[in-house]
Amino acid sequence: MAAARRVLAIVPGFSRQLDDASIPALRTLLLAEAAFGADVLVLALRHPPGPGRYRIGPLLVETLGAGAARGLGRLALLRRAVAAGLAFAAEGATPTEVWGFWADEPGFVAVEVGRRLGVPVTVALMGGELADLPALGYGVGQERLGRWLRDHALRGADVVTVGSRFLQTRALAAGVTPDRLQLRPLPVEVARFAHVPRRPRLAGLPLRVGVLASLVAVKQHAALLCAVARLRAEGAAIHLDLCGDGPLRAALVAQANSLGLADALHLRGALPWSQVPAWLSDIDLHVLPSAWESQGMATLEAAAAGVAVAGSRVGALPEIAAAVATWAPDDDADLFRALRRVTLRAAGEPGWLHRCGEAARAEVIAGEAGQAALRLQRR
Repeated sequence: MAAARRVLAIVPGFSRQLDDASIPALRTLLLAEAAFGADVLVLALRHPPGPGRYRIGPLLVETLGAGAARGLGRLALLRRAVAAGLAFAAEGATPTEVWGFWADEPGFVAVEVGRRLGVPVTVALMGGELADLPALGYGVGQERLGRWLRDHALRGADVVTVGSRFLQTRALAAGVTPDRLQLRPLPVEVARFAHVPRRPRLAGLPLRVGVLASLVAVKQHAALLCAVARLRAEGAAIHLDLCGDGPLRAALVAQANSLGLADALHLRGALPWSQVPAWLSDIDLHVLPSAWESQGMATLEAAAAGVAVAGSRVGALPEIAAAVATWAPDDDADLFRALRRVTLRAAGEPGWLHRCGEAARAEVIAGEAGQAALRLQRR
C-alpha cells in the first residue's frame, strides 16, 4: 500500500470560504487533491489579512497576513514564511511533498522548506514570472529581487509545472530542464460552469462581447476598445461588457467616451464569484486580448460555460481547437482583422457562435476528465 500523501502548499493568498473569488482555480486544485486522498496544508503568505488559521472543507489553512509588504519587508516576510512553514509541517506527520504556487515568493519558500525537510518540491509557474514587458509594467523580469527569487525557486525545484504549451516553451528557454518540466494545467471548476444555460444568438441583435479580466495594462483592453470602435464605424453592431476592476478603469472610460463607445460599453466591475456563470450566460463571445497569460483561466471558464472564445495567442487559448479567432498579442491590426472576420460571420450565420461555444465546452470537459485521471494515477 502506498504511503499516505501529505502536501504542504505555499501560496500568496487563499480563499476564506468556498465561494470566495481569491484564486479559485488554486482552491479547486487543492480540494481535488484532498478528494483524491491527500492531506493538504496551505500556508498563505499575504492574503487574507491578519495571521490566523481556518479550514475550507478538508484543507487546513494558515495565513501570515503580510498584505502588501514591499522592500526590506519582503525579506522579513520570506524569513517568517520559511519558519512558519517548518513549524506548520512539524505539527503532524512530515509532509511527503511541498508545493509552491508562483515561482517567486511562494516558490522560494517552498524550496527552502522542502530542502530542510528533505522532501521533493514542486514549483508552479502560474503568472508573469518569466515575463518582462516594461511597456505594460508587467513581469517579474523587471525587478531584481523578483528575478532572484524566481531563479532560486526554479533551480531548487524537483518538478516545475506549467499550465500551457505557451509557458512550457518559455520555461525551457529560461533553462528549466525537460526532465523536471511538466505540463500540469490548473483545473477548471467544471461543475460551476458546465451547466450554464446557453441560447443561440438571435439575428438582428448586437453581438455581446465580454471580457473577464482585471483592468490592468497587460490585459490590453485599450486595444480592444479601438478595434470595437473601428468595427462599429463599419456598421457592426457590438456591445462590449467588461467584467473586472482595476487601476485603468477611469482611463478606459475616458477612452471609450473619446471613441464614441459610451452607449456600447458596460463596465460591470468585479462581480462576486457566484455571479460569474450567470454573466457568462449573457454574452455571445468571450475575448481576452492579453499580452501574457500563463494559462488563461477566464478563457477556459468561458469555454466551459459554452461561450465562444477568442483572444491573443498566449496561455492555453491557442490549444482550444474550437476557438473562433486568435491573433498575435502585440499586433493591434491582427486583432482588428480577426474580430472583423468573427463579426461578419456571426452576423451572417446566427447559430455559428453557439455551435463553437458548445464545441469549446466539450473540449474543456474532456480535458478536465483527463486531468482527473492523472491526479488519480498520482494518488
